[in-house]
Amino acid sequence: MLTTLHSARKTSLFETVLRLSMLLAMASFPALAASATTPPPLPLIPMPANVALMEGRYVVTPETPLRYHDERGAAVSHYFSKLLQQTAGLSLMPVPVSSDIAAPGIDFRLESSAVGLPAEGYRLVVDKEGITITAADERGLFYGAVT
Repeated sequence: MLTTLHSARKTSLFETVLRLSMLLAMASFPALAASATTPPPLPLIPMPANVALMEGRYVVTPETPLRYHDERGAAVSHYFSKLLQQTAGLSLMPVPVSSDIAAPGIDFRLESSAVGLPAEGYRLVVDKEGITITAADERGLFYGAVT
């Protein structure tokens, strides 16, 4: 009888540990699932306030047009060109948007009436059609360029 009680206690202890292990595993499952769907942080400096990841990409090549839409954007696009040369070894010559280059490329746009953009804010859109940096002021365009 004593052996049976001892055996029943072992079984009871084993079942308790097993149940606790299962509960812990089930409790941590949502966290594991969430971490599996959360994308890793982007290597961007400065990190934008809001990021919306979408499908697609655009590959910058030595033939990629680098355009600015007015003289205020020219300085930023020239700075970006120098930065790109120093960091990636690509030499892109900035040209005004009125140039006869209709190919997808990199566009710097200053729009004082840009909806939803605060002072120094910018919108950076990358898709198969190219890269567009839009800002309400030159500081925002600069921040978009260095991102």
